[in-house]
Amino acid sequence: MAVFNMLPTQTMQLIHVHCKSKDDDLGTHIIANGDRCEFSFNVNIFQTTLIFCGIGWSGGLAVFNGYKARRDLERCLRYCMWDVKAAGGQGFRDGVSNRNIVIP
Repeated sequence: MAVFNMLPTQTMQLIHVHCKSKDDDLGTHIIANGDRCEFSFNVNIFQTTLIFCGIGWSGGLAVFNGYKARRDLERCLRYCMWDVKAAGGQGFRDGVSNRNIVIP
């Protein structure tokens, strides 16, 4: 899973990302404009893996399911990609440039 900071570059805003599952804390990361952070994890045999994330920046806060096995197992073959923009977050299918999930 990857989270990209796509906030306007003229604002030089950092975003704070904290993702975790029921069992694992993937840590807090600070992402500069135009940069990204990546999280690695394994899907459990029952396909119930859930990674939830909180993202904060000076203009907002969002909490969302960054990875939900039943939703994303086929949607994200290699990566679940998330862009953070001023209007909120956007999720993309692996290898596709059109968003298919929007987080206000």
